[in-house]
Amino acid sequence: MIIMLNRKQPKYSQRDKQRRGAEFEKEFRNSLSYFNLWGHKLECDGYNPQPFDFILTTKGGACGVELKCTQSFMLPYSAIRGSKSKGKKSQREGLTEFESKIHTNKSFILVRVLNDTTDKIFVVPWAKVKDDVCGPKRGSINLLDYPATPIPWIHIGNKRVINLRFFEEVHNEV
Repeated sequence: MIIMLNRKQPKYSQRDKQRRGAEFEKEFRNSLSYFNLWGHKLECDGYNPQPFDFILTTKGGACGVELKCTQSFMLPYSAIRGSKSKGKKSQREGLTEFESKIHTNKSFILVRVLNDTTDKIFVVPWAKVKDDVCGPKRGSINLLDYPATPIPWIHIGNKRVINLRFFEEVHNEV
């Protein structure tokens, strides 16, 4: 008799998901200066949601960055679409509008996959997934189709920071 073990990831509450996302944003923000990057965190004013998380300035110019933290290697489109209530802009509209205003295709979704066995950061160019995410179909982004940081964390002095050298390399390739 073969016994199948259920290897599903444990369920996290909405509060746990928000906490993990906030920690990732804080770690990202704290890592920028170590790589000579400048980032502006977009804040929500309570009435208008933030269109995406950061405007990041690099040697290659400005880019919009949306940060996501998930347990699996599949990121559902709905995680980026957001809720469109009362005429407010969603993240997908914010990234698309940002790209059209600065006339570039250099916006990214940085996705941290964090579970019991994995801690990786994937760089997903918005231009490659925009049509699928903005379209009417349901689906998910397969993160394994995109580059992941070979070493997501490095130590500089006594600080643990996100390895953003890899992000710069991908940013310059696009």
